[in-house]
Amino acid sequence: MDSAPPSLATQIARQRVGRVLRDKWRLDSVLGTGGFGAVYAATHRNGKRVAIKIIHPELNAIADARSRFLREAYAVNAVSHPGMVSILDDDVDEDGCVFLVMELLDGETLEARRLRGGGSLDFDDVLSMADPILDVLAAAHEKGVVHRDLKPENVFLLRTGQIKLLDFGVAKLREAPRGKALTVNGIVIGTPAFMPPEQARGQWQLVDERSDLYSVGATLFTLLTGQLVHGNVTPQESLVAAVTTPAPSLDTISPGAPRALVALLARALAFERQDRFQTAREMQAAVREVYHELTGGLASTAPHEAARAPSVEDEPTTQRGGDDEPTAVLSRMPQITLSPPSRGERLASIFDSADFGDRSELSAEIAKATAELNASAAAAKAKDSAGPEPDEATIPNVKDDPAKAPEPNEALAAAQEARASRTWIWVALVVAVLVGLLGGFALVRGKQRRGEALGAERCYAAAWLGSSPWGSSPSSWS
Repeated sequence: MDSAPPSLATQIARQRVGRVLRDKWRLDSVLGTGGFGAVYAATHRNGKRVAIKIIHPELNAIADARSRFLREAYAVNAVSHPGMVSILDDDVDEDGCVFLVMELLDGETLEARRLRGGGSLDFDDVLSMADPILDVLAAAHEKGVVHRDLKPENVFLLRTGQIKLLDFGVAKLREAPRGKALTVNGIVIGTPAFMPPEQARGQWQLVDERSDLYSVGATLFTLLTGQLVHGNVTPQESLVAAVTTPAPSLDTISPGAPRALVALLARALAFERQDRFQTAREMQAAVREVYHELTGGLASTAPHEAARAPSVEDEPTTQRGGDDEPTAVLSRMPQITLSPPSRGERLASIFDSADFGDRSELSAEIAKATAELNASAAAAKAKDSAGPEPDEATIPNVKDDPAKAPEPNEALAAAQEARASRTWIWVALVVAVLVGLLGGFALVRGKQRRGEALGAERCYAAAWLGSSPWGSSPSSWS
């Protein structure tokens, strides 16, 4: 079976291959593309191999997009942990595009590992990788860095067995560079299938360390079952489900799963933040306890199978900047399109949470917006099955007895009949006004004619009296 054609972003990125940046970095191959830029394997003029991430040209022209792109460097450099990808340098190429120089990784993402394993992984393998993931998160959270886009594509397993977290481009820092916040309430960023409810609602004041722990639980769920938490549905459907529906239990998808593992994921994926693990260290301790209960070993020392991803020299897809498609984004504001849409039914991703123009004109009543989203989500299935709704003006009041509600066709016919009646009433009123005007005109005209006739009679009488023997005026009669 032929593989899917490369995305448009990947095709554009490949046109840069062979260029030399700043007279020292030669771009050797494309490793991957994402919502903000493309990642390349590159070689310094002294022979050092690195990865270079270059922002997309259409985003480079937007100051807030550049700030978001560079924020990854701030986030990574704020955390000192071997599980973070080192950012070695940042610069601007000859076209004015910002780029980051990073360490080059040799291995595979957990998503690639899952697919290579037939769609799912054994629980002992998953738990042994969860431990170092939580260790990196604990270090990041202690520095005030929240990842906000954890998923299998953003966790990298080196050939040595070490775990690295990728793509901190949408990370939240306790203090943003230069004091400017790039996240606006009401804008939803991240990947819907791995979002906690508060993030799916765009309530950024509620997104914290516990939100990352939900995403870790969703990642483990997918690695164990081969399915997304709310099913393999579109990103839009995943977003609605994340807002309205608690995550299902692991044993509903994998009957016979160990109870301790089911309980672990149930707490990580709790709908309310206060019901989840409160810190990464707490969840890490729980993972170790479950791993020891099920295997008798220690998760922190469990060996990982060496990743079978080909080396950079063999295949230029060793390190990826996340999945080939952009991180999914949904805004309640009108969408701004700066580039052609990606293939499939993915949500458009360009800005993540940057504050752009009309996107800042958001309702301050977050609770109201959430309620409206919940209401629309609850009615989604009814709309699909009931077909098109009748005109709102034709729906009768059936609060007391919903069974008496007429069929849409009957309601439509009644509305048409009512509109016809109103039309005839207006016609009758217009005719009556016209008749009244004509009658008034005739009455006035008649009076004028009678006045003219009376004047003529008086003139005749005066003429007759002037020629009579009694004189020319009534005064001569005396």
